[in-house]
Amino acid sequence: MVLHITHDDKFIDFFIARAKQQLNDVQRFVIYVPVDGHKLKFVKNQEVLIASLYSEAFNKIVGDLSSYRTIYIHYLSKELLKFISSIPKGIKVVWIFWGADVFDLPDFRNGHYLENTSSVLNREEIPQSWVAKGLFRLKTIKKKHYESLDLRQYQKAINRVDFFAHYIYEDYQIIKNYFKADFNYIDFTYGTVEQFTFPLNPDTAVGETNVLIGNSANPANNHLDAIQLLSDVHLEHSKVYVPLSYSGSEEYISQVISGGKRILGDKFTPLLDFLMPDEYHAILKSVGFAIMPHKRSQAWGNIIALLWIGVKVFMCGESNLYKLLNCLGFKIYALDEIDEISFNSLLTSADRSLNQSLLLKHFGEEKSNERYHTLLTI
Repeated sequence: MVLHITHDDKFIDFFIARAKQQLNDVQRFVIYVPVDGHKLKFVKNQEVLIASLYSEAFNKIVGDLSSYRTIYIHYLSKELLKFISSIPKGIKVVWIFWGADVFDLPDFRNGHYLENTSSVLNREEIPQSWVAKGLFRLKTIKKKHYESLDLRQYQKAINRVDFFAHYIYEDYQIIKNYFKADFNYIDFTYGTVEQFTFPLNPDTAVGETNVLIGNSANPANNHLDAIQLLSDVHLEHSKVYVPLSYSGSEEYISQVISGGKRILGDKFTPLLDFLMPDEYHAILKSVGFAIMPHKRSQAWGNIIALLWIGVKVFMCGESNLYKLLNCLGFKIYALDEIDEISFNSLLTSADRSLNQSLLLKHFGEEKSNERYHTLLTI
């Protein structure tokens, strides 16, 4: 018997369906929620078990941990650290890595920002009075203390992990070296090209010249740096869409909107409300260029969809995801290639076809079945 511990997310129903196809063994899927009685937003599968972490209901649902041969942790959240550390030796622990479960930690987060974004995030009001200065200093000390405690708790939990499941080997190496971990690598990603894309004729879809920047309001999108790169590009009547509906503070979002309007004027089009899939897909279909300026591996689902429909995608050259796609032969571009000339032409038909074929080869159904089989038969 195996146990899956996860939070409520749009990927989980897909995972459950695929996992049940690949493994005949009994699988228990437990969704942890903030409080008992909390209703799920994304997971619709009726077989999942739901409870708040460490509650009596949760302990009853999970039962004796030693009865499982393998326990899968879908996203290593701060809330799960104590649970992971409590798993008895001899039980295999698989950590399915999402990105933010490590890359949002202080030692990693600060290295993900480009110059303009870093400048905005590091801009703090300097207290004037000696009392204010003292309080500010105390607040800084307390923050560093709690961050160090979190890292020790992460280290203890990660020491209990046997396998690290992710689709980018370089990310695995960075995390393994940082935590001096002893876990092994498994090549895995949740979705497929077929899941992330939508009904569309790729050969005729591209014709618009609108631009997409990033995938969320998280500062790791380096919005202000991407906007600055477009300042000298003649966009004619194009719109520049910037998703800002989640994962960012109001203050940061305000800075992005201010910078976007100042530099791009009426072309700047922030997406502030959560969009239904059909609404978001309609916007993607109008995009000819996309800038994904993340230094960390991020926005994989969006990038799959964009490459599939033939969008010219620009990524940060330091990103391990960029390096992976470049190594596999995809036709993608680095941020330093953004200029007037690069935005004069859309991706060619041959390059669109190349990207589509590579997506199917490396991230299609057949390869996904192999990954799921390897993951679930540990």
